[in-house]
Amino acid sequence: MVLPMLITLMIGTFQYGLLMFTYASMLDAARNATRKLAVGSATEAQARTGALSVLPTWIPAASWTITPQDSTTTGTTSVQTTIVVPSAKASVLNLAPMPASLTVKVVMRKEA
Repeated sequence: MVLPMLITLMIGTFQYGLLMFTYASMLDAARNATRKLAVGSATEAQARTGALSVLPTWIPAASWTITPQDSTTTGTTSVQTTIVVPSAKASVLNLAPMPASLTVKVVMRKEA
């Protein structure tokens, strides 16, 4: 009687842990890409490629939406990077309620 509840609890813990790891990886990738854009050491394409290279590899590359934007694109003195992935692609089992997608957006001022 206790075993099904214990297994459900373990699966839920694993699933949400995996989502939190994916979110932390996305945040790190977005920060690094945005920083490279802010200091002018990368173009938007290079920032996108760099961000994709540090994201979890168990999620197919086609699932990621990576949008780095330099100050010429945003029209301001800020640069930003947005990374989105569907939650269904970032989890092993889709048994528990989850958000539709994981989204990270990092904005920094462009350095002169």
